[in-house]
Amino acid sequence: DELHDEVFPPPPRAFLVHQAVVAADDEEALALMRDASFAPAIQAVLASPARPFAGDASEPSTVRITRYSPERIEIDVEAGAPGILVLTDTWHPGWEATVDDTPVAIQRADLLFRAVAVDAGTHRVVFRFRPVSLRAGALVSLIGLLGIVLILVLSLYKPWRDAIMRVGKNAKE
Repeated sequence: DELHDEVFPPPPRAFLVHQAVVAADDEEALALMRDASFAPAIQAVLASPARPFAGDASEPSTVRITRYSPERIEIDVEAGAPGILVLTDTWHPGWEATVDDTPVAIQRADLLFRAVAVDAGTHRVVFRFRPVSLRAGALVSLIGLLGIVLILVLSLYKPWRDAIMRVGKNAKE
C-alpha cells in the first residue's frame, strides 16, 4: 500500500480541474478514464448531459473545505480561471449544491464523485443532503400528526363526542 500511495498519491477530498469531457454512458466514461492520456488531477469525465469544458489551468487556484458533516459540506474556492470543483465523495441524487447561495446543478464526475462548475474568483460552495425520500417521510409524518391532533380535538368537543358515541351504539345494535 505504501508503494501504491507513492506512485499514485490519493487525490485530495476536493480539487479544481480545468478540463472536462462528457461521456454518453458509464461504459464510455470508464473507457475515457482508462485511457493513458486521462489525468484525474487536471481532468474530469462528466456524465451526460453536461457540457465539455476546457479552461486555463495556468492560473493558481486553491480549494479549502471549511465544514464537513454528513449532511452539509462547505468549500471555499479561489479560482484563477473557470473550472470544475470535484468533491471526491460519492455522487447521490439526494445532494443539492449552491455556489455563492445560488443553486447549481451537481454533475457526476469520474463515475463516482460530485462536481460543480465555478467561475474565476472567490466562491463559497455548499453541498447539502436533502433526499426526496426524507422530505416525503416528513410530509407523511406531519399529515399523521395533524390527523392525531384533529381526532383529539374532536374527541374533546362534546357534540362531536356524543355523535361518535351514538354512531358506535347504532353499529352495535
